[in-house]
Amino acid sequence: EKSLPSSISGLRLEAIFHPKFENERPDEDIRQRMLANVDARRGHLEASLKHSGSLILWSGRQCFYSKNSTGNTFTKTGEILLMQHFARCFGATGWREEYHRCSEFVRRRRLTCSFEVVSSILGHHGDLPSRDYIILIAVADRSHMPPGGAAGVGRFYSTCELVKFAHAHRLPHNDVWLFGSAKSCECLFRT
Repeated sequence: EKSLPSSISGLRLEAIFHPKFENERPDEDIRQRMLANVDARRGHLEASLKHSGSLILWSGRQCFYSKNSTGNTFTKTGEILLMQHFARCFGATGWREEYHRCSEFVRRRRLTCSFEVVSSILGHHGDLPSRDYIILIAVADRSHMPPGGAAGVGRFYSTCELVKFAHAHRLPHNDVWLFGSAKSCECLFRT
């Protein structure tokens, strides 16, 4: 087995994202398995709103990524909207300090924050928003990943962890509804 050149061996994974859809399986099969798990009290169903925009990843500081690139219109729009969010939350004099505090927290803990960037200037992904916004949809923890980012290692925050993290840093996050009975799940599926 060849070893990596020294210029490459120091590289490390900087961003990961959670795939959004599993289109290979029929919906009915997935729904029946979810209902069976909820009915057997092996879990609950979480439902959230779908925001149609562009996926942007942030690993702290100015490390913004889209799925396949960085330093483009998509990543710059995400960066601007995140900074505008901090300015709205913390005011013209305090936002930079809070942004840097959150940024360093993300960087030190090797997190990747996935945001949906919903903007009227990035193209049509459904309805055009009346106001551009950014929303936190996932947090990946890369702190336990070995060099090279082996598959299956690392983890994503649970919904509870994501909400707690978002509240600690006043980040906008998705609304989530929990369904704990097969009957409530069936009502959701009918809507």
